[in-house]
Amino acid sequence: MALITVVVLANVLGASDFGVFVFIIALTGLLSMPAQLGLSNLVMKVTSAELVSHEWSVIKGVWRWSSYVSLASSSIIVVTAVVISVGISDSVQETLIYGFLLSLPLVLLVPLSNIRGGALRGLHRVNLGQLPEQILRPGLFLAFVALSMVVGAELSVEMAIAMSVTAAALAFIIGQFLLSKYTPIAVKSAKADYSGWKYWLYAAIPLSLTEGASLIMANTDSVMLGIFTTSSEVGVYKIAVQGAVLIAFVMDALSMVAAPYFSRLHAADKRYELQRLASYTSLASFVFALCAFLFLLIFGRPLLDLLFGSEFSFAYIPLLILAVSHVVSSWVGPVGVLLNMTGNHRVVLVAVASASVLNVALNFVLIPMFSLEGAAWATGVSLVYWKLFLWVASKRRLFINSSPVPLFRAYFS
Repeated sequence: MALITVVVLANVLGASDFGVFVFIIALTGLLSMPAQLGLSNLVMKVTSAELVSHEWSVIKGVWRWSSYVSLASSSIIVVTAVVISVGISDSVQETLIYGFLLSLPLVLLVPLSNIRGGALRGLHRVNLGQLPEQILRPGLFLAFVALSMVVGAELSVEMAIAMSVTAAALAFIIGQFLLSKYTPIAVKSAKADYSGWKYWLYAAIPLSLTEGASLIMANTDSVMLGIFTTSSEVGVYKIAVQGAVLIAFVMDALSMVAAPYFSRLHAADKRYELQRLASYTSLASFVFALCAFLFLLIFGRPLLDLLFGSEFSFAYIPLLILAVSHVVSSWVGPVGVLLNMTGNHRVVLVAVASASVLNVALNFVLIPMFSLEGAAWATGVSLVYWKLFLWVASKRRLFINSSPVPLFRAYFS
């Protein structure tokens, strides 16, 4: 759905306005970083663990506590952003200012929606936990864009952002309804227990820094392209990023499913089963990623011309660069999730923080020199470094080789 939406928006808005839209959404994503605070993964982990021991009050407590913390931090960010935007409005393009102000509700909605998703995944409603953000939000946005085309309305950057915010709000409401529907009656009737807030905060800090660094990795290239180059190039690069993301699709999906099982198997000290789950996950991810890369290598350029037009054909080389990095990272599988779910938050933090610093530095150096290809190399190298760092850490700390190699050894032996 996200890919289809990108195709439609790129054709309707054109490269320049589409680039402005991408730049604003990426900037909003960076601003939401402090409000995320790793709370969705914390909620999922605590909910999954306490569900086994029937600590209903603790589950209700961590849900409410995480929501309060997220809402408070995101509110401060939004107010600060509004004040700064008003102060610089005379020196910045009007479309950028208005579009940015319209996008600020996302700073409130997205972290809260992710917390709801984490709660549902912790209740072992894995599909429902992904539904609001992964399906409903892009689906509703796509529906709004399609409706505007049907009625003949001229789609502007501001209108597209307003549609994105509306879709996020509706997805949040539906997610809240789903959580209420599938919450055990015992949790609803329990009195919230906040006594573990110090532990939650302690556990959330490394997770928050990890997610923050991940958001930097995901958005820095688009933001820095917007600073150093033109909005058109930002739009073209977004096409490359979205195409490459398809390669990691299976790994992302399997990570969502495997995360609570990683935590449960580790807690039960079932290392053999944990090894097999990690290796099978990486094998499925790698096979899909390799097939997707070969498809893009052969058909990528004609597909870009067909779907987006000639002004977006420059996305082909950045697309291949990013695709290669995703294929390499898929070989080690969801090793970051594995380490997070087994209590090794600090090593994940070190890896992703150093990778984000590397990413910013490489973008700063390579974008002025090589533009789109420079941004792709910066992101690709940083991603591969991050995953290989964690792969080595997993072998040393957990004695788990998250790649498919143990499966091959077992088969041939």
